[in-house]
Amino acid sequence: MFSITETRYIQELIAHCSHFRPDGLPSAGEAFYQKITLEDIYISLKLFGSDESEERLKTGATISNFASDNAEQRTSGRINEVTIAQDDRLFPMCDSLDEADSSYSSFIAFLDAQINKPVSRKSEIDSFIWLLDEQISALSNDTKPDALNGISDADNPLEFADAIDNSGALLIHQDSVKRELHENIEQRSLIHEEVLKYDKKPVGPIFAGVPSRKIILSNPGYGKTTYAKRIALAYADKDKYALGELWPGNLFPFLLYCRSLNDYDISEEDSFCDIAYRIAKKQFDCIFDEFSTFKEMLDFHAASGDLLLIIDGYDELFSRNNQRRFSKLLHDYLSEADNVHLLLTSRIVSFIKDDYADKESINYIMSIPGIRRNIIKELDEESKEVFIRKWHQALFPFDPEKKKTADSIIAQLKLPAFAYLRTMTSVPLHLSNILFVARVTNRIPTNKVQLYEEYIGVSLNWHATGNLEADEIKTQLAYVAYYMMKRGLIRFSRGMLIQALLKCSVDLDGEFRTPLDENNVDTFINELEERTCLLKSIRKLLGEDYYQFTHLQFQEYLTAYAIAKCCSEDLNTPRELVAKYYNKNSWREVIVLTIMLVNRSERNQLIDYLIHEAKTTNDNYYATNLLFELITNGVINKLEKRHAIYDLLFKEHITDNQINSICKFLEDIQSEDFVGYVTKMFEQSLALGDSNYSFALATIKAYEYLKNNKNPLEEAEKQVLTQNGTDFVANLYVFTVLGWCKYCNIKSDFFGQDIILSDAFLRKITQLLKVKSDCYNDVATVIKDIILAEYIVDYKQFDEDVFKSSICYLTDLNEKIRNSAEKVLSVFPISFLTLSFAGNNDVEDLKSEYLEKYRVCFRDPKKAEETVFLFAVCTLLGCWDVASDELLNEFTDLEGYYEQNKKESNDEAIKRLSILRKQISDLSDPFSAGMYYYSIKEYSSAKAAFILAYRKGTTAVKNNLAYMLRRGEIGEVRIEGKAHSVSELLAEGVSENEPFSVVNYALNESKRKSNYDYEHGMSIINRIVGATQSQIYSVYSWWDELAKSGDPEGYIVLAWLVELGLVNDIPHKPLEELKQYI
Repeated sequence: MFSITETRYIQELIAHCSHFRPDGLPSAGEAFYQKITLEDIYISLKLFGSDESEERLKTGATISNFASDNAEQRTSGRINEVTIAQDDRLFPMCDSLDEADSSYSSFIAFLDAQINKPVSRKSEIDSFIWLLDEQISALSNDTKPDALNGISDADNPLEFADAIDNSGALLIHQDSVKRELHENIEQRSLIHEEVLKYDKKPVGPIFAGVPSRKIILSNPGYGKTTYAKRIALAYADKDKYALGELWPGNLFPFLLYCRSLNDYDISEEDSFCDIAYRIAKKQFDCIFDEFSTFKEMLDFHAASGDLLLIIDGYDELFSRNNQRRFSKLLHDYLSEADNVHLLLTSRIVSFIKDDYADKESINYIMSIPGIRRNIIKELDEESKEVFIRKWHQALFPFDPEKKKTADSIIAQLKLPAFAYLRTMTSVPLHLSNILFVARVTNRIPTNKVQLYEEYIGVSLNWHATGNLEADEIKTQLAYVAYYMMKRGLIRFSRGMLIQALLKCSVDLDGEFRTPLDENNVDTFINELEERTCLLKSIRKLLGEDYYQFTHLQFQEYLTAYAIAKCCSEDLNTPRELVAKYYNKNSWREVIVLTIMLVNRSERNQLIDYLIHEAKTTNDNYYATNLLFELITNGVINKLEKRHAIYDLLFKEHITDNQINSICKFLEDIQSEDFVGYVTKMFEQSLALGDSNYSFALATIKAYEYLKNNKNPLEEAEKQVLTQNGTDFVANLYVFTVLGWCKYCNIKSDFFGQDIILSDAFLRKITQLLKVKSDCYNDVATVIKDIILAEYIVDYKQFDEDVFKSSICYLTDLNEKIRNSAEKVLSVFPISFLTLSFAGNNDVEDLKSEYLEKYRVCFRDPKKAEETVFLFAVCTLLGCWDVASDELLNEFTDLEGYYEQNKKESNDEAIKRLSILRKQISDLSDPFSAGMYYYSIKEYSSAKAAFILAYRKGTTAVKNNLAYMLRRGEIGEVRIEGKAHSVSELLAEGVSENEPFSVVNYALNESKRKSNYDYEHGMSIINRIVGATQSQIYSVYSWWDELAKSGDPEGYIVLAWLVELGLVNDIPHKPLEELKQYI
């Protein structure tokens, strides 16, 4: 009997799943009665793997696609991890693992880890299982909480077994433990590839011989129901093409919609088959007349191992009791029927498990043996294109021009001007609505206000029923959007939503034909969520639903609509509200949309107000950014006004936001005037000795290089090396703009672009710092950003000549030159060498002037950034003694002062402080630093380090200084202003017969032009005869290395040591052979 029922069911299922009714799409009203098959519109969705899905659930990465691409302030929820045992038959039963005794938590965590860990050697598995079988007998009440300490530190089964043995813990004994653990571990290790093969597919086993059990999760609008129907259809119709994307098994699909249970209360006496029958009968009433026939069919396929339960819309079980009982019934059924396959779809919100939400339903589902969760991915660019083409073909099958329309829309969405839609169009439902908006003109509106207006109109017209007009719903939503935006909320409880809607009815009394009240507000919210894609429930907290607009763009547009149409709770004019909120970052897009929404007269007034604010306020960051965004959005079209705004914004400055806006604007044909105007004004300015508009022009050039697949920094370096005049200066500023983006962590199109500048480049620009060239100020500006961005690894070009020039220009009559010189010194590298420059130059007056300047800034909390850079200048001028702790103490004070007074925007100071910290730290061990510099032949730096070491009390370094001076590796040695000769430096060591000093002295005194007086040297070196063997060995080793390098000095010293009989215990060349090299 059931075979006939089964045949009829499969036929009905194929018919049901084949036909696509667009009633799930708010945009599809016009196509509602059109015959569209599922295959016409379906695109294959992609899944995250189970491990990645779990990680995204833990981190909250999938709670919301709320933030728009153009929003700086992004928010992300956090979804707590659900940690459930994969097979609770191994452990004592309890209501949930959260209630399990904490004494065993480390054991459980490790056991789960071992079960999932591939094991390479079978001997390890056998030992692991055998020891478990011997050790596990019962979980004793006498087990101390720390009895299992160390178990979770084990790295493999053998170590784990040893840890159990050592702990003496008594654990559960079950006959099935050995078998189950052995099977689980061995199967996971041998069939790992099989796991990966089906991990990202909606149907497919964990490994061979076990059923496929998966939960498919997503936010609203991703097409979960369509996905479930397509899978059911593939197996019902035995569609080989479709099954190519699935597990190619011969499965019997049984499709159940959870929403069918919402008018029925599940009782404790019901079984899963009872519930499944109720759902099936509601869906296919004419097929399933008798429960016995239904159950016989279900049992047959369960026993055969080919039953695939497809349960759609788990989140649509609105009753918590129903959800909990359904979850338990499903868990119990699948625990017994261990061959039955499962595909369950749900919104992610239903699987959020926080401290206050009911956990029982989730625990039941996640305790189903073999269960895995996969999250649906957003549409990628390829999937979007397929969807757009199939959508046009399905809805307009007899219009050949629609193919061109599809291609045109695909091209539009790739333009930077539509980047703000990137996140929205990655959701099938939103993409469908946008396509519906474009159906008349065959193009997506370029004006974002028009697009939002039509999109929301499409959604609300589909929702509006009876006395609810679309415009009234829009007004109510706008009121709510402003209400939340004003309070800084993007997520809000149902109670707060109800409160806002009821307040709207009072504040806007007379605006609505049927005002909302306590009797109808709940129904309104339910329908709004169910039938539109504007508002969605995202989680439960303390038993209450929480909501948000599905995209930030909708909340921003509706807030702007409330301001422009005076339907907010404040009832202020647009001018008053723009003045109140324009300088708040989270309101930036709202202000732009507001100005786009108001009438022409109000628009001009608001633009003039922002221009006035940009001119007159000290902090005009927000006003200038808004003005440029209005230009890029096509709001300000009068050429004269645009040019005046360009002058105001870009003549001397640029902001992070404007850098990004320029890059997007360059893709718009309207940008031609902008590029031309900026270029012309820069050239005119340069001719007058200034470099106005340099930052904007550098951004334009850098973006052009990037578009041509060139590294902007590398291309700018080439231009700086080969060009002069306008091109030289314009490309120079590319390093300032991109360097600023780098060290300030500005997210832009230039992210990741980097360079290590060549010696040729550094030679050219440091040479320009040594002379007061026409572009001295420009080079000084760029040097600062180059150093802060760490485009330099070798500072050797920053020599004493650059220092002298900068010192000289600090007293120049031209204020710009003075400021530029100070800028150079403020980022000048601080090292042993550069700290020695001040001692060679007359800087006493400057020391007093800058120390006083520094102290004045230090006392002013508002000058924290300036103080950091002045500290560097003062350090180079020698204002603090580096030989004592004076410099270090001053720097410690500076760090404390800055930490107390810093501003969030002080990125330059933060970076300079970081570099200073390392540079000053490197000064702590001058002797070791000197030896390092000497080893790499940086003799000037070595000399400076050794002199500082001497001043710190390491007198032995005089020998090192004498050695370098004697060999001509350095010029004079001046300590405390006095020049010292080789003999003077060695005098103390020679008087004490210190071996290195004596040898150095002997070499110095026996040198005769290009030769040595061997015997005279012998008479001097004889003084080290009484030295220890270790001292002699050190001398021998040093000069032996010189000899190996071919230096005659090495052979002379070795010969002296051999002839004096001081190295008899050290292998060496015979004396005669050594003398041949002298």
